[in-house]
Amino acid sequence: MALLHEVTRESGATLLASLHDVALARRGFDRILGVRAGRLRFDTTPERLTSTMTDALYELDPHPERPIPPPPQQPTGHRC
Repeated sequence: MALLHEVTRESGATLLASLHDVALARRGFDRILGVRAGRLRFDTTPERLTSTMTDALYELDPHPERPIPPPPQQPTGHRC
């Protein structure tokens, strides 16, 4: 990541990366754009990025106190 920043700063180029790791994006970039279904959801700085923004982007439940349903039961026997 450091090498990419060095090259872009020296050349004056813009680096655009598609990441799904919010922590990495916050550490490595000056701006963070959230895109979902082809639409821009937010354009912000790492310092202004909130969990509400990322929860909405990834459609996470904003109410973590709600119980999460258990996964479906897996069949126990094998059929041939």
